[in-house]
Amino acid sequence: MSGLVLFGLWVAAKPADDDHPYGHGRFEILTGLAIGAILTIAGAGISWRAVAERNDQHTPASYALWPLIGATVLKAILWTTKMRIGKKSGSVALSADALNDAVDMCSGLVALIAVALAVLPPGNAVGGPLGRLRCWPVRDLLSASAWFAKPRCS
Repeated sequence: MSGLVLFGLWVAAKPADDDHPYGHGRFEILTGLAIGAILTIAGAGISWRAVAERNDQHTPASYALWPLIGATVLKAILWTTKMRIGKKSGSVALSADALNDAVDMCSGLVALIAVALAVLPPGNAVGGPLGRLRCWPVRDLLSASAWFAKPRCS
């Protein structure tokens, strides 16, 4: 995704020529549209597969936590860096990609908590007496993800 943004910024930065007397700046908007379409298709595919496999029982291994931790930290770094550079340069595509990283970070936190709960020993199952208490952070992080994903009017 970031490669697509980089390509779009590279094309948009080209100076005006005979075919494009006003420059190539609109290509950045097309890049944002392409990113939105790719994310929509990917989200639909993930949702479709999740619904199709909703009754399958999968228990993740505990080593699945490390990539989730790494991805969440990396997305937090990418989010802040891209947002800072996007605001400084006035790039709509880079700011949109930064918000995508923010949503990915929140989703990574939700996945991290879910996997951590899933790898607990059987005596500590989520359905036990403390199950509702353990699910509150997941609910709150899902709410935070929805908050980051909503459009901003500014």
